Amino acid sequence: MRILAALTLLISVLLSSLAPAGQPELQWEYEVDPNLFQKGSRIIGYRSSSSYPRSNFAGGCAASYQCQTATGETFHALLVLRPDGSLNWFNVQRDASNIVQFNQNCLVYSDSRRSFFSVRLDTGNISEAPERLDVMAPPELRSSGEITQGQARDAQTFFIYTRSSSFNDDPPPKAVIQKWAIPTTSPQLAGSSFGIDDGNLIISWPAAAGHTYQVQRSTDLESWENIGVALTGNGTTMSYAQPSNADKVFLRVVIP
Repeated sequence: MRILAALTLLISVLLSSLAPAGQPELQWEYEVDPNLFQKGSRIIGYRSSSSYPRSNFAGGCAASYQCQTATGETFHALLVLRPDGSLNWFNVQRDASNIVQFNQNCLVYSDSRRSFFSVRLDTGNISEAPERLDVMAPPELRSSGEITQGQARDAQTFFIYTRSSSFNDDPPPKAVIQKWAIPTTSPQLAGSSFGIDDGNLIISWPAAAGHTYQVQRSTDLESWENIGVALTGNGTTMSYAQPSNADKVFLRVVIP
């Protein structure tokens, strides 16, 4: 029966993720202001795939732009937006940057010399200074001119980069990042793992700092009841355990 419960929980999670969805809905949009990076500048380009808005599981995004000053000098800018669309961090540099990976706590990027940098995003400092990492890309990557990049995707949201006209137009175009969400009639479930230890059913899930999670229980996979109060994530893996002495019981974690 315990194995059946584990298998049924897995099936219920998969079915929930395949629930019918409606048309995507615009959550917010952020207009990139080049004057934020340097007064009198304009956006003139973005760096191929490494510059499209990169999403993470927390729902934020990062993007990279090439800008030009009023005197014709070019520079590169990085910015990170929080899940609600507010500006989390930005930085200006002469070198082109490639976003390697980031989450709600940290951004890692590299420059054209294959040096790696990290910056903390949880300090509340919008201009936190990047810290150079004491690592270099492996020789085979340096010789090929490539850097392995990873990207976390949120199944419920996606980001779109748009501009109003060509980069060379005068006046310069408006560059906008949009966050869209795919509505669903099913609750949003936290990615979870399931196990049994010392006679207890255990459900565990990665909990983003500041996000809310509610553990729920069911005996028929149709009606669900909350177990205790909603929990606030702390950036680690959280878990809930209960005795497995019931004939059948199912657990899940929803994001209210």
